[in-house]
Amino acid sequence: AYDHFASSRVLFVVAFRNESAEPVASNIPFLNVSAGAAACASYGLKSKFGIAIIGADGNLDYTTEQEIHANRVREILQNSYTVQEAARNR
Repeated sequence: AYDHFASSRVLFVVAFRNESAEPVASNIPFLNVSAGAAACASYGLKSKFGIAIIGADGNLDYTTEQEIHANRVREILQNSYTVQEAARNR
């Protein structure tokens, strides 16, 4: 699934509410937001862990405070407003 994300130019970003949090142990490349607590608050993420998926159009497509499988992320991206709009214009 992550190869698909890379070829689709998906960008993964991590924001820590606690600025002293340990780095994410992952084989997925992440960009780290410098003002993590503010970024989390702006998307309504209040717990220790949360995911916000922002589409290519800049719209917030999904938020959760649970871990989700990569295939669910791909499904959300494939059904984003941008993808649906492009399909209607064909």
